[in-house]
Amino acid sequence: MKIKPFMKWAGGKTQLIEKLVNLFPLEMKNGKIEKYVEPFIGGGALFFYISQLFPDINKFFITDINEELVLTYKALQNEVEAVISILDALEKKYHSLVN
Repeated sequence: MKIKPFMKWAGGKTQLIEKLVNLFPLEMKNGKIEKYVEPFIGGGALFFYISQLFPDINKFFITDINEELVLTYKALQNEVEAVISILDALEKKYHSLVN
């Protein structure tokens, strides 16, 4: 299953990924890079792409200046089922208001 960003983000890189791949260092393409750092994770398009395409990278460090965004990623990392449950409840509530 291909993992994709779970939200849209201003300045997201989804549309640029194919162009960015050509700029990756040879060491990454040759499996010689084991750590990846994403200082501005945003929606995570590049992170999700790299984490699936390069299995030799075994440590990922993601961060962002937006503290709430970082907390969201931490919640997904540590409590994914709880996040899904909350989102399901919000979706049901939203749909009941719209319909």
